[in-house]
Amino acid sequence: MNFRSCTFRQIFTLFFLLGAILSLSSCKKGDTDVIAQPIAEASEINKGINIVSIDAAIDRTRIKAGKTAKITVTGLQANGQTRDVTNASSFTITPSESATIVSGGESAGLLTGAGEGTTQVTIDITYAPYSVTAIAQVGISVSDLEPTHIEVVAASENTNRACEAQHFTAKAIWESNGIVDVVDDNFTSEVTWSRSPETASLFSSVTPGMFASTTAENILYTITGKYEPTSEGANTLSGNLDVTLTPLSADMGAQLELEDSDGNQDSKTIDVLEEEVQFFAFLDLDAEEEKIDISKLVTYEITTNPDSATLSSTGLLKTKEEVGNTSVKVKASCSKLSDEFTVDITDDAIDIHIEDEDEKPTPSTRKPGDEVTLMLVIIDSEDKKEEIVASEWRKKSKTVQADFNIDFTSGEKEAVIVLDDDSDNEGKTATIEAVYKGFSYEFVINITEDGAAVTSTTSSTQ
Repeated sequence: MNFRSCTFRQIFTLFFLLGAILSLSSCKKGDTDVIAQPIAEASEINKGINIVSIDAAIDRTRIKAGKTAKITVTGLQANGQTRDVTNASSFTITPSESATIVSGGESAGLLTGAGEGTTQVTIDITYAPYSVTAIAQVGISVSDLEPTHIEVVAASENTNRACEAQHFTAKAIWESNGIVDVVDDNFTSEVTWSRSPETASLFSSVTPGMFASTTAENILYTITGKYEPTSEGANTLSGNLDVTLTPLSADMGAQLELEDSDGNQDSKTIDVLEEEVQFFAFLDLDAEEEKIDISKLVTYEITTNPDSATLSSTGLLKTKEEVGNTSVKVKASCSKLSDEFTVDITDDAIDIHIEDEDEKPTPSTRKPGDEVTLMLVIIDSEDKKEEIVASEWRKKSKTVQADFNIDFTSGEKEAVIVLDDDSDNEGKTATIEAVYKGFSYEFVINITEDGAAVTSTTSSTQ
């Protein structure tokens, strides 16, 4: 090895690792963890990913007892990059009776307020997995005082255009004698959101404060965040913000694009027994920017041959079994934008039947006690065969049946037929039906003493 070409860090790390390995060879089994840590630290130093300092942030300014706040710890690496080290940090609360905190795991850094009155809580954070210790500190007020008023604020990325998400946040403000004592900027999840008028608009049920409108006209909305205090005798607080949303149109360079789950944008062909077609809608504002998924905001409708299929409000198209060769046109609309998609439906060259584990169709000859695995298959016009899921496997009614059981789990593609091990079953038949999209398909099992075929038996499929 040419030591002259090595940097000081590389030479230091090499001798550090060599000494650690020699020490490890002479250690007892219980001492190996003590040696492993310096090796891991030396490896991080060599890669430049060792943490040299940490910074901590807390997402709330004041919480009540039982409410939570989240602390995030970010470590600065020697190479200038950062990474989340919350899970590897330890936390000390002062005073300890005013809050509890989770260390380690997915909920690391989750702080819960405790006690009565108003207390300023300090959280000291330490990151020290190796020989170097990094520290940080954050503070929060734990108080049973209710806010004096609520303020609704529009997020900076708001565009005030229809068909785009509008984000609003709520601030809680504690004020005494005309002087603001505390402001909590992250009160968004503590309030109930509403808007007026409700015309052509909705609030997200998943993301607090996210609002969208499908309006095709200029509409002035009043956005309200209402807080219901839990303290006895406290008044309900509300914050309001007026926002005017303008419609989107093709003249503004906006475009709505309707796609199916396979990425087709104009049309596709399916057979009448295909499960379904899921549509997605995207808003394209700029060819250079990523499209915005507005699938949950648009209005879907079937504009051509609406009796041939059903279409849900979430864009799920399902064909009806009784239709023949036809096509339907699906339209998605939002504000002044729309797009259409054509689905051609065919029932040509479709064969559906039941096969056994040897891929043989009905009938089959077996002996008492046998187990027969059956599956429903579909063969398309190109002779491609695929197993499909039957909604039900059952004994055919109004027929003299042999004794048998059907072992079938909903959603599975196979059913196991268990013939009774009884000589009384000899000479009888077991007729099984599989149900798929309202149609039933039969499979006949002839039962003989030794399972050898005797007389050919036919079955009907309807």
